[in-house]
Amino acid sequence: KTVNEEVTQMLMERDPADVERVLELVKEIDEERRLAKLKVEQELEKKREAEAKKLAESKRKQEEERAKAEAELAKKVAEKEEAARKTLEAKKKAEKEESERMAKEVEAAQAEAEVAAKKSKGTESKKASTTKKSTKTKKSSLKKKKKSTKNVVDVPAPPVATTASENEWASLADSTLKRKTIAQLIEYLTERGVPVTDDSGQSLKKADLLEAVKSM
Repeated sequence: KTVNEEVTQMLMERDPADVERVLELVKEIDEERRLAKLKVEQELEKKREAEAKKLAESKRKQEEERAKAEAELAKKVAEKEEAARKTLEAKKKAEKEESERMAKEVEAAQAEAEVAAKKSKGTESKKASTTKKSTKTKKSSLKKKKKSTKNVVDVPAPPVATTASENEWASLADSTLKRKTIAQLIEYLTERGVPVTDDSGQSLKKADLLEAVKSM
């Protein structure tokens, strides 16, 4: 037997009014228990719903973050690909421009070479013509000289007289005279008719040149 049945049987032995009042109390208790149980179940349901909602929200945020990260990664990849494409295009453009520039330079160099070759050919032609004319003129001049010098007797030139005034370097100090270069000494002596070579035709040494200046 259940509790209610036992209570009902026990109350039936009592006053009906008391029985009715007890039954009402039992019903109230059962209703309170039912409501308390229902409330607990509702709270548990709300808690489960809140947890499920929280879990769903967390999952949604994770999905959003993952999608955002994937979008950023895709954007970076696209930017790198675009930069690489632009770099490649710029490189190809630069290579093309360089190739065109070199082609123009080669064409210009070839044109200059052709012009220079034409000028050189014309110059050589003129030079050859001038050389021929000069050779003919020289030959003609030599023939005339030979004819005019056949009856001429070679007369040795009189020695150049050197005076003290013409040899101004003779009065210079030895240190000053030694500072003169060989070229200056040769020029000085040659202008005054003094030989500057030895018997074998070799140029005199500086000491000999200095001595020649002093002995003039």
